[in-house]
Amino acid sequence: MTNKYETKLTKEEEKDFEKWFKQAKANGTIHKEDNGNDYDFRGFWKDVVNNSENDANYSQETHFPDTYKKPNHETFSNESKYATGTMKKYAGYWDGDTYIPPKKKYKDRDPEDVLYE
Repeated sequence: MTNKYETKLTKEEEKDFEKWFKQAKANGTIHKEDNGNDYDFRGFWKDVVNNSENDANYSQETHFPDTYKKPNHETFSNESKYATGTMKKYAGYWDGDTYIPPKKKYKDRDPEDVLYE
């Protein structure tokens, strides 16, 4: 997955993020083996956690917002900030609690989309 799907942080923000990410794994907010390969945790941290006093509403059992799902996420949806341009065709959508997958998944993307990412 390219860095194109990862929120850029300043050096100071990155230090704060790394501290939060390590703590979030330790306390179970994020699964200890999750490396963020298919979810932009930096974006989530910057927009949600860093702008609130409490992220206690999130845990491994809750559904993190689709906003930060990367195109390679199993339930990449049209609610993701990355579901734009050519990536829009790889986004499914939600019908209530039911995920409706796209006709073609990102892992099966068109060759021209691979070349120009």
